[in-house]
Amino acid sequence: MALDDAAGKVFVGRDKEINDILGRLRQNNSTRTLLVGESGIGKSALLDEIYRRLTEDNEGQTDQENTAFVGYYDKSSSLEAPSQSSIEPFNIVLASLIKGVIHSQQLDERLDTTINRIQRAIMGFAKEEGAKMAEAIIQDVAKKAGLEQTFKVAKGLWSRFKAEKSSLMLAEETVAKYRDQVIMTYLDIFRSLAREFEKRRFVLIFDQFEHVGKPSTDFFLNFVKYIMPQERFHIIVSFRTDDITWNDPSVRNAYEELEQKLINDLDTEKVSLEGISPEDIGNWIRMDRGISLPLVPDLERIRENSAGLPLLLNEWIKTSEKLN
Repeated sequence: MALDDAAGKVFVGRDKEINDILGRLRQNNSTRTLLVGESGIGKSALLDEIYRRLTEDNEGQTDQENTAFVGYYDKSSSLEAPSQSSIEPFNIVLASLIKGVIHSQQLDERLDTTINRIQRAIMGFAKEEGAKMAEAIIQDVAKKAGLEQTFKVAKGLWSRFKAEKSSLMLAEETVAKYRDQVIMTYLDIFRSLAREFEKRRFVLIFDQFEHVGKPSTDFFLNFVKYIMPQERFHIIVSFRTDDITWNDPSVRNAYEELEQKLINDLDTEKVSLEGISPEDIGNWIRMDRGISLPLVPDLERIRENSAGLPLLLNEWIKTSEKLN
């Protein structure tokens, strides 16, 4: 689990799960990985660590075949920016990915060159007749990525459209009416990026997807269906199906149905997380409190009482009088 120290975040445990997921990403042309588990099992911390390792892989890396651009819809996006449209999570993921492209490419290219490459990847189809949805999506993505003025000044991409028109194009009613066209717009964007950065992999991470609502989950199922035949694309999604978080049973049922459709209809691989081991609990205590418990049975008892759930363990480690 992730701990804070003087050097930043330190992650304890989950080596097998992390190595398994990273191995799938690096060895396969495309993967669908579903992470599910009860509340407090540590899904978000695990995805944070996977994101960190994937982005660190890009630093100073000359062999691009082993590196990935990552788009991340994380827990802060889930909780702080509730979706007003079913495509909001996808715009956040795309904005995150583009920011990662720029950061990575600055290692060996000037910023303006990188911007030009991204523009080249998306400008062609965005200028086509009737592509107002594409322009609205790209405008929203650019704003989230902090590139709105850069793109606008450089190419005048949205000079024909006022902000309120773009907002209208992204409204849920419009997205629902033109769902297939919207999905194909995203597919065009990702295909264009893949052509421009032809050796890179693309990893799209959706965390805490239980907060997005049914329109986004329905869109997600169709999005996965269309995007996954593309080589070098990988999707990881996590959400809770336990009833602790739901007042409305129909909400839980919707996510249980999403899980089953991903597994049965879209051949998704499932990684179920279990509680962390007594050994990792001991490592956590040593790193967090600077002490170690003397006896293995103590750690096993803690593991049994907490089921190894990081949420419960974190509270116990921070408040336990035995560790003071």
